[in-house]
Amino acid sequence: MERTTPSPVTLIAGAIAGVVPFVISNARGSYSVVNGEVVAATYRDWIAVGGGTAAVILGLAAIATFARSNKAFAAAGLAIAALGGYQIARGIGAFWTPPVEERSGARPMSPTEPPPAAPVSKDPASCPDLNACDNLAWDLKKTDLAAYRIAKARSCGFGAGYGCAETAEAWRKDDAAKAREFFDKACTLKHKDACNELGVMHFQGEGGAKDEAKGVASFEKACALGHGLGCKNLAIVHRDGTGAAVDLAKATAFAVKACAVTTWTQGDEGALAWACNFAGTAYLNGEGVTADKKLAVEHYGRACDRAPRYCFNLAASFHEGVIEKDLARATELYAVACDAGQPDACNNLGDMLNRGEGGAKDLPRAKQLFGKACDAGLDLACTNLKQMK
Repeated sequence: MERTTPSPVTLIAGAIAGVVPFVISNARGSYSVVNGEVVAATYRDWIAVGGGTAAVILGLAAIATFARSNKAFAAAGLAIAALGGYQIARGIGAFWTPPVEERSGARPMSPTEPPPAAPVSKDPASCPDLNACDNLAWDLKKTDLAAYRIAKARSCGFGAGYGCAETAEAWRKDDAAKAREFFDKACTLKHKDACNELGVMHFQGEGGAKDEAKGVASFEKACALGHGLGCKNLAIVHRDGTGAAVDLAKATAFAVKACAVTTWTQGDEGALAWACNFAGTAYLNGEGVTADKKLAVEHYGRACDRAPRYCFNLAASFHEGVIEKDLARATELYAVACDAGQPDACNNLGDMLNRGEGGAKDLPRAKQLFGKACDAGLDLACTNLKQMK
């Protein structure tokens, strides 16, 4: 009778199970330290435990299978079972010891625990980086002006143009010379507001000698960086010939550029509306540019959009029919400008109501409007008011 020879597959599977944990690991360890000594430690590698268990089972099965038929295979089964036992022991931490530095008293840290935050310096002279200086300055602004100035100057030292500009503003009332110095640094760092303010200080002799040429150069830098007030100031320079020769073409060009700016600091609306109004009048009269009624009305419209008191010329354009005559629109815009404190608008609206132009006459209102304009110092309105009495 023939006997079936047992297959060594069990040995191969057991050997693989015993070796895999050396290649693939899922180890996790934790421990507690008291007074520099480890008082509790836990280590688990479930791949080692699982692989070791499988190796033990398969090794024992091989021993049972080959004990009588193949002594070499049985011995191999015993070695595989022993390897499995080692993996089980390793997997439950029998050979694991916490790292030396932790056992010496260092604080154990879980994988998800963030590192302790570095101490934040409260000394404005030693804040370590731009962000730290800005945050510290924010905290100090309302409580400690001297420390705020130091923190902002440190921001400036890190190359932040706004830091230099804000340092300048912080010094301007108490030390204009120092303010000018920091505005100069900010302008060099292409901070457009600082360039404009530096130009103003040069023109006015604030914080140093009056120097219109340097003022013009600063305004030019501001305008080139897209600062509306810088361009508007250059329009005045070339209109009046202060710091540069009178040049209406340049004056108009800079006014147009100032009017084209779409973003500005709150409070600058009136100055930019002036530039739009100046450009509109230049186009209407052909001063420094070729006359263009359409562009004139367009710039008057931008002036009105930026500041209500500058709606006057747009109203007059509809009143007089520069492009089209629209008395209802003229009445509406005169009212807007008058309410914003433009006496000419009050006078013109009063005249329209007195004549019944664009609607029914309204003599009481006309009289009120003439009075308002007269009180604002407009002589023509005073004359019109007297004629109504």
